Amino acid sequence: MPPASLPSTTDILVAGGGPAGATIARLLAGFGFQVVLLEKRRFPRHQIGESLTPQILPILDFLGVRAQVEAAGFLRMIGHTVCWGSAQPRTSYYSPDHKRHGFQVWREDFDSLLLRHARIGGVWVIEDLGAESVTLRDDAVVMHTGHGSCTASFFIDASGHSGILARQGFRQRDATFQTLAVTGYWRDATNPPGIDAANTILETYPHGLVWSVPLHNGLRNVTLLIDWHLGNQIRETGLASFYHSESRQVSYITQFLANARLAQPPRVFDATWYTASTFAGERFLLVGDAGLFVDPLSSEGVHKAMA
Repeated sequence: MPPASLPSTTDILVAGGGPAGATIARLLAGFGFQVVLLEKRRFPRHQIGESLTPQILPILDFLGVRAQVEAAGFLRMIGHTVCWGSAQPRTSYYSPDHKRHGFQVWREDFDSLLLRHARIGGVWVIEDLGAESVTLRDDAVVMHTGHGSCTASFFIDASGHSGILARQGFRQRDATFQTLAVTGYWRDATNPPGIDAANTILETYPHGLVWSVPLHNGLRNVTLLIDWHLGNQIRETGLASFYHSESRQVSYITQFLANARLAQPPRVFDATWYTASTFAGERFLLVGDAGLFVDPLSSEGVHKAMA
């Protein structure tokens, strides 16, 4: 299915339809600008990063989408459990009465909800079409795609790790702590008992850190955050063998996987922190993961992107 036609001109171009792109596009369209948003994939699409802390609630209220998120059926967590240097869990809650909550969202549904909200708000959304390059001129910005070009007064790079503009000399990677994320989704996993069932779990193990959350579709995400040099071992043993071997070394989270099975093969991602030398200029802005990628253990990626 070919992408929708690309206009030759617009006020503002946004590359990327994730939480950052959908949020800023909706807001700018509300200010009266003509906004064209390009997303290289067709939604719904898979995306890791499901844990949204209560800090997201004021943003959802501001955008007018909290009711839709509340009604989507996502699990609500009231805190996080940490096993740091010990298999003994310690749980912290977002409020003493356990009423303050966040969401463990399935990003396919959550991101689609935000993009639909942008479209309803007047954003010209084109899926299945990604920016191939961006040219900054003194008087305009030109975005080039495989289906033509579009000229705008302003460009917003919300293209995540791809960083279609950010990689043109702005991105700065952390050379000290280079990290890989190896993630798997488990079916038929169990959860902690009682009110802690949906909480985020963080655990250290000999080779790194583990982040795990349950999801309303019956899956549990278990992600290993390891040093970059272990990529050599992944290439030698194979990703699936490596993931299973490492998972068995995790003391606390492993108990919830006793009768579980992987719903799909594990995946590996570059999870190294990075920032940008410049986030904004006369004709551009870097938002979300295009400009800054923070420690995924913090569960603040989506909040940071939307804020």
